[in-house]
Amino acid sequence: MQDRTIHARFTASSSTYDRHSHVQEQVANKLIEITAPLSDVDRILELGCGTGRLTQKVCLRYPNAAITAVDLSGAMIDQGKTNLGGNERIEWIVSDVCDYQTSEPFPLIVSSSALHWVTPIDLAFDAIDRAARPGSQIVLAMMLHDTLGELHDARLRVTPHKPPRSRLPTLADISDVSSRLGWLTHHRSQRVFTVRHASARELLAAIHQQGLTGGTVSQSHTPLNRGELASLIKDYDSSYRDSDDQVVASYQVGFLHCERV
Repeated sequence: MQDRTIHARFTASSSTYDRHSHVQEQVANKLIEITAPLSDVDRILELGCGTGRLTQKVCLRYPNAAITAVDLSGAMIDQGKTNLGGNERIEWIVSDVCDYQTSEPFPLIVSSSALHWVTPIDLAFDAIDRAARPGSQIVLAMMLHDTLGELHDARLRVTPHKPPRSRLPTLADISDVSSRLGWLTHHRSQRVFTVRHASARELLAAIHQQGLTGGTVSQSHTPLNRGELASLIKDYDSSYRDSDDQVVASYQVGFLHCERV
């Protein structure tokens, strides 16, 4: 089961998420590229659909498919319904992805920028395995361990006594779980996406408005106080400015295309 603070943060950010989720848009585009060689299917499961960024692209890529879109946050799904204009091919389901059950397995399962929130990641992959059948294609994109590494390093310099309670998975973690389940790997890669902001304060506001400040990968046992937060912003501004006088934030993303055998 996912951390309830993640549900709270994504629910709170449902109206502002699309305004700042530029990396997630690029990641969804790359995931759709990976599906290019795949045959058409009649049914697709999307886990962690959020506001429907990938959902919309899947609708275009597979014009004859019925799509089941699952997300933990009802508010995010409501925004997705608004974004996609009541597309009747989409069944929207509010559920923790780890709890989702189906009596009819899907030939294609996709997820973009979502499953890395599940701890341990094995729980998400087990849910996918239950929803698949032999021959089902599974195409996933997840944020990896070094995502927002600049922010992580600045935080440890300023407050080494307040590290996050957990970390995002590595590509090796993801590969190990898919191997344990016996999936056949067709594609595995890692890519860095970079975003620039005018200041560290603007960066922190952007990730907050995307809901990225929930969960144990973002929070320590004790929150940063105002003074520590000010020191963090100062450190980031001085350490990660580029030649255009903007601060840089990098996102490490893993892509995986497997087949359930």
